[in-house]
Amino acid sequence: MDFQRVEQDNHHLVPAGISIEDLSTFTTHLKASRRILAICGAGLSASSGMATFRGAGGIWRTHSAKDLSTPEAFKRDPVLVWQFHAELRRASLAAVPNNGHTALAKLGRERGEDFLTIMLNIDGLSERAGHPLDALSVLHGSIFDIRCVNCDFEETTFQEPLVPALSATWAADRPTTLRDLPHCPDCHALLRPGVIWFGECLSDDIMDRIEHWISSEAVDLLLVVGTTAALSSITGYSNDARDTGARMAVINPDLEAVEAVGGLDNGDWWFGGDAAEVLPCLLWPALRAGDG
Repeated sequence: MDFQRVEQDNHHLVPAGISIEDLSTFTTHLKASRRILAICGAGLSASSGMATFRGAGGIWRTHSAKDLSTPEAFKRDPVLVWQFHAELRRASLAAVPNNGHTALAKLGRERGEDFLTIMLNIDGLSERAGHPLDALSVLHGSIFDIRCVNCDFEETTFQEPLVPALSATWAADRPTTLRDLPHCPDCHALLRPGVIWFGECLSDDIMDRIEHWISSEAVDLLLVVGTTAALSSITGYSNDARDTGARMAVINPDLEAVEAVGGLDNGDWWFGGDAAEVLPCLLWPALRAGDG
């Protein structure tokens, strides 16, 4: 992306296409904001090499990524679903947190309990960027979580591959059977990815924590980053934050994302562009120097 130089405190480089007037009014509000809520989706990790479900990257081996992320799909074809999730694991392990992850992590370290990120991604990049866990609510779990379909066994593991049949070098013409898939060390039943799939219930504990944070005091600023916030629960959280008086900034190259989150009220902002470039530009006035 091209950059333009803006006459501000430190001559910060601003991505081309970002309105200087919008940047100025956002900066003023950011500096005055105490409680900040961020809702982040696939667009945050796109420049780290992670494909988005709703863009061109939403197709895997001619299959819809969404269709391979349901309990029904796992029951119907656990081999195919495990192969898809194994590729997501490899991509997540190979990816590197970008400057957007880093900016949000630093904001979380500085703001403490006055900042909360609701994370829709399962790639673990925010955690690797140093985002404080007490300022991060991960709705859909981690691609590195596994759990048993039969007993209470669950584990977070970065082992790659989980089993030889899920390695990138497993011969394409070599059939994979149920016996080749990961199995529980306790009861020997089949293991499944530990993420929350489409159609499954979100964690009550996580949802209660988010609702308590939003309702405890007014939210001053809502950041919607790289997502259309299409889930009903996410739409509810954004609406609740706005009802407390929060002004909203949408960071997304897709203008349609603005309407998907309810449109802009007077005083809200849309910043089109890559979150990895836009977020550091937007958040630097609120970040102290020297904190990595």
